[in-house]
Amino acid sequence: DMPRAADQDRVIWLLQEQGRSSNRKVRSELNLSDDRYATIKQELIEEKLIEKVKGQGGGIQLTSRGLRASSRRSAFRIVWSTP
Repeated sequence: DMPRAADQDRVIWLLQEQGRSSNRKVRSELNLSDDRYATIKQELIEEKLIEKVKGQGGGIQLTSRGLRASSRRSAFRIVWSTP
């Protein structure tokens, strides 16, 4: 497994807490630029850790593989970075 960037882990943790979430909410809660978020989202989709969900503005949720990945990481404390 390739080590993932902290931002990718933060997306996984957020989804672990909230289940599915809108793209806008994930971006704002993690303070990510549109470009950065698009890159992270694409990487996580390619790794089959998250999948797109339909809805207003679109959103994402963990796949079963993503849920397994997040459970391995749940021992880590979530540290929200402040801007």
